[in-house]
Amino acid sequence: MVTGMLLEKKAANALFQEVGLTPRASARLQSSAPGVLGWLRKRQGGLWVGGTLTLFDDSVRFSPNDLNKLIQTGDLSFILPWSAISAVVWRPGILTGIVELTHGERVEAVRCFGSRSLAGRMETLRQAGSSGLRFAAAEDDAEGV
Repeated sequence: MVTGMLLEKKAANALFQEVGLTPRASARLQSSAPGVLGWLRKRQGGLWVGGTLTLFDDSVRFSPNDLNKLIQTGDLSFILPWSAISAVVWRPGILTGIVELTHGERVEAVRCFGSRSLAGRMETLRQAGSSGLRFAAAEDDAEGV
């Protein structure tokens, strides 16, 4: 559950490996969809899912948009506390840059316009979250200091 202060919301896409089509979407797209989706999965390492990337002072969250919820299956969202993220890396992509968030053995990738500056803000939040500075500041604010 996200309990932190909202800092920023952005339209973005996130890369997910385990995404499929709902039976209804698959039937509407007929026989071409499985081949195209398989090719995209192989080429990209998964499928890009459109949605909203939200930065809070204590975590980052991705949630799919309504269209993707309607036509795709699988776990299409994530919530990561800044303290769980070990690295924030920006890399170029086609049309938009990509921000990679490493946590444990996994990497969550998101792409959006303005991704280079977003990666910088995310790295600042990651450093604050992993050092405990945010929590100390929140305690000081609660004390009225």
